[in-house]
Amino acid sequence: MTKDNKKKRQLEQVAAGALSFFLALLAFQFMGDTFSDLRGADNASYLLLAKSIATGMGFSDINIPGAPPHTQYPPLFSLSLAPIVAAFGYNFLRLRMVVLVCFLASLYLTKKMVDREGGSVANGDQASPWSGLTLALLVGTNFTVAYFSREILPEVPYMFVSLLAVWALESFTSRGGIRGTLCLLALLAPVLYFTKFIGVVLCPAVLCVLFLRWRAGVFTGAEFKKRFVIFIFIGIVPFVLWMVRNQLLSGGVSTYQSILFQADYYDLGAGGAGMSALVDRFIGNLALYTAAAPRTLLTFLETSGLLSKTLVTIVSWITLLFILAGLFWRLLQKRSVMDFYILFYLAILLIWPVYGMGDARRYMMPITPFLYFYFFVGFTLLGRIRAKGWKSQPVITGKALIVPFIFFYILNLGLMRDYLHPVSVMTRLSEVRATIKDSFSDKVENLEVDKASGPSVLRAMPCWKEYLTFASYLREEIPPGAVIMTRKPEIVYLLSERQAVKFPYTTDRALMKRFIKEIGVTHIFADGCYPETKRFVLPYIESKPEAFELLYAGIGKRGARVVAVK
Repeated sequence: MTKDNKKKRQLEQVAAGALSFFLALLAFQFMGDTFSDLRGADNASYLLLAKSIATGMGFSDINIPGAPPHTQYPPLFSLSLAPIVAAFGYNFLRLRMVVLVCFLASLYLTKKMVDREGGSVANGDQASPWSGLTLALLVGTNFTVAYFSREILPEVPYMFVSLLAVWALESFTSRGGIRGTLCLLALLAPVLYFTKFIGVVLCPAVLCVLFLRWRAGVFTGAEFKKRFVIFIFIGIVPFVLWMVRNQLLSGGVSTYQSILFQADYYDLGAGGAGMSALVDRFIGNLALYTAAAPRTLLTFLETSGLLSKTLVTIVSWITLLFILAGLFWRLLQKRSVMDFYILFYLAILLIWPVYGMGDARRYMMPITPFLYFYFFVGFTLLGRIRAKGWKSQPVITGKALIVPFIFFYILNLGLMRDYLHPVSVMTRLSEVRATIKDSFSDKVENLEVDKASGPSVLRAMPCWKEYLTFASYLREEIPPGAVIMTRKPEIVYLLSERQAVKFPYTTDRALMKRFIKEIGVTHIFADGCYPETKRFVLPYIESKPEAFELLYAGIGKRGARVVAVK
């Protein structure tokens, strides 16, 4: 190594260290010891599954009478939380540390991804290491990524595992390696889809790349067969077995298979999703994701009011075109595991039920590093085509990228400005330090309402405070053996320590009555927050007033109520 290269390497290491320190300080500002979260029920589901594992009850729905096996969410994220729940209960600081570590590790893998994937096709030119650091900084300051880094949800851990899996399985589909190493690499596929089931799209991605590289002469027939058989048995068979297990044990509880093939998850009366319903869903999702994908990177532009809606739409379409151009160029020229993984990931999203922009952005969040990457690949295509060297020019490097880098930084810093202001940073970090000092070693046996509520929740859903208050009230007023039917049974169980089930989404009163009898429902908590409660539960209660006893009612027309089943 020459003296100049050594100095350059040292400078890169210092920059990487400074970047890690900066992003760690940024992430720590989102830490807290309460369950303040916009998606409380999903967080609660993972907490309950972790508690089930920690208490020796297996992967079960402990909020439901009989604690049946859980058949919807995959197990690995809950399994990673279980040791913390076993030792410290609902200690949200420690639980959030799992997500924080994955957040920081994702940024490192983002750099590694750019270092390897950001070079040219024809002559092996490498991307500048500064490009990897810069892209990691973009991901780390992206508001959507930073927001999810504070939640107890698998999105950030999934982002980390997906970056690791596509990076490592690229070696699996390349020449070389020994059988033991190949088996270890193949294990990353189950790790990915047992974190979030959509990760199963990595399996056809790997098989496609193996086939294409065998056809291109990278492998002999024997080498191809060895990798193919190893991946089938280690990478794919566990998924098939898990899906069969879920189908056999579901007991009427929704699985991902049933959700996918329902016309409307929030209405059992809508029946199964026929071909026309799937086509309608595809068209609707296509419109939704063409907006959600670019705006995952352009959130500040959309929310700041700096540009008119028309200009924001134009910028969004330009951004989307660069992303798609980068993806399809890579599919034509490199055909890596990463490229097919993203292609299949997007294909699944286009047929998966989604309910609004919030869900769409949540599903896009784990592929944020890839969206940035493909944008810059697409952007550099302009220079390549002009230079008539589009197959050999380096991808993620060069002065031409300075303008889009700065553009995205400005957007990210616009949303994160409060977390970067020196006074705000010092105040918030001081609060986090005091919280850690007071709460990091606490064992939280029971979740109190003040541990569940938070400013972000109350801003997003004003009636949520009433929901939490009622759930807490249930612990004081309803006997331990009760079974409560409600919209968010996981939250009710956490706050009341009473078993709780979700009501069926049906207007069929006979079906509702049969469900209440078979489950053994003793009380109904009808909230004032959710449209499903107003549509399915309140009309049923009001149609049979003689069958219920009103125990507690909120204020106003929208007020929640608790009734006992006579």
